[in-house]
Amino acid sequence: MDTPKKLALSFDCQVFVRNPGEEWQVLDPAPGIYSFSKGQEAGIRIQNIDDQILGRLLAEIDGHPQLKMLNLSENRKISDRGLGLLQQVPGLTALNLSSCDLTDAGLPQLAALRYLEWLNLSYCNRITYIGLKPLVKLNYLKYLDLQGCVNVKSGEIPRLKFKNVQIHK
Repeated sequence: MDTPKKLALSFDCQVFVRNPGEEWQVLDPAPGIYSFSKGQEAGIRIQNIDDQILGRLLAEIDGHPQLKMLNLSENRKISDRGLGLLQQVPGLTALNLSSCDLTDAGLPQLAALRYLEWLNLSYCNRITYIGLKPLVKLNYLKYLDLQGCVNVKSGEIPRLKFKNVQIHK
């Protein structure tokens, strides 16, 4: 019988859990050691971090197979460099990068997260239509939030040719 891998976190953050298809529920604040039932998905919300701390968090997570959601919103010190670190969690299906310090140069790195279904880039004011082009390769993407992305014009979005993606602008 497979024993689910424990998730040990030393950072101040919130841990979420859900069964597939259900809403995320807050499990507990971290730090702590967490176990999830087989089939359950885990999520993490962390605030006030930069690229270096993100790297340490991802090393701790160590590609945990049940981690499906990462909420990094309002971490204005997470930059394009931090996006490259996210390749350490390739199984992510939901990623919130709202109000992070991202540019077009970093967005191609998100294409490595091939299972992403839900992506929030709202208020990432430095990204443009050009930077979004690599995201078309995300075949599982169903939702993309671009609200407040002042350098992405509504008229440009259809030219990206996303397939079956709900885009919030």
